[in-house]
Amino acid sequence: MGRVEAAFSPRSTLMGQSRMGEFHRSNFLSENGPESRHVVLHYHIFKNAGTSVDAMLRACFGDQFMSVDGPVPEFFINQTEVNVMIRNRAQVQALSSHQIRLPLPRDRRIEYLPIIFVRRPELRLQSMWRFQRSRNDSHPATALAKRLAFPEWVRFHLEERRSSPLLNQQTLLFSFQYDQRTPVNHPEILDRAIENVQDLSFVGIVEHFEASMRIYERLYRPLVRQLEFDRVAELNRSAEEDLPEKEKIARIEEQLGSGLFSELSERMRLDLDLYEHCMGSFEQLQRDLDVETA
Repeated sequence: MGRVEAAFSPRSTLMGQSRMGEFHRSNFLSENGPESRHVVLHYHIFKNAGTSVDAMLRACFGDQFMSVDGPVPEFFINQTEVNVMIRNRAQVQALSSHQIRLPLPRDRRIEYLPIIFVRRPELRLQSMWRFQRSRNDSHPATALAKRLAFPEWVRFHLEERRSSPLLNQQTLLFSFQYDQRTPVNHPEILDRAIENVQDLSFVGIVEHFEASMRIYERLYRPLVRQLEFDRVAELNRSAEEDLPEKEKIARIEEQLGSGLFSELSERMRLDLDLYEHCMGSFEQLQRDLDVETA
């Protein structure tokens, strides 16, 4: 049984019996196959508005939407496996997963329409702390967040070597190569992430969620008629999220103190650089398409 299929059986929606060799051989499709199809591919990154995107895609596609993940958070569904899942499910028009990674899968019969969001890293980190504090489970991360105030929690992660990927996690998740992970401390991790981003038509910005979804709809609805976001609502959103970005960052700096905030910013430099790159591209596309920020 193939790696993805084995990991999800028997309760998962992935129900094949293919061996891994069959995954790779199936990259080559007959020219007599069906016409090319368009499939929305949502890269659901934790605390990057993924729940909201999933809800909107489910509303658009109904039972043609599929969400799938592996047995543990560290699981990786590679590009070849994504292709196999989609080829074997002709009814699926939108797939979402926490465990798929850029770059886009390549397939002669499938055109993927990617949707992925990046978030200002300080705001994402604070959101993670709040989320973990709100959980009612026995996970060590939950206990830690409940025990520590935000400044203490940040200091813990700055000092805990095993937690260092958390500080540039978005860059890491954007930097994979085809069918391969990227090592956490790879010296070219930011370059790889930016290279993968540059191959996309668009990257959403969590701080501009509504405008991001309008841009996505404008770009891809001509290809997929179901993409009609009547109501753009961001779920799991706190009242503080409505504040201007500069004010939210200023509040975090005040909470942490200037010294700890500066140290955090330096340690999150890769994620900050990735965010700034994506933000520049987003603003240009926003101007080109004349999409206003709410």
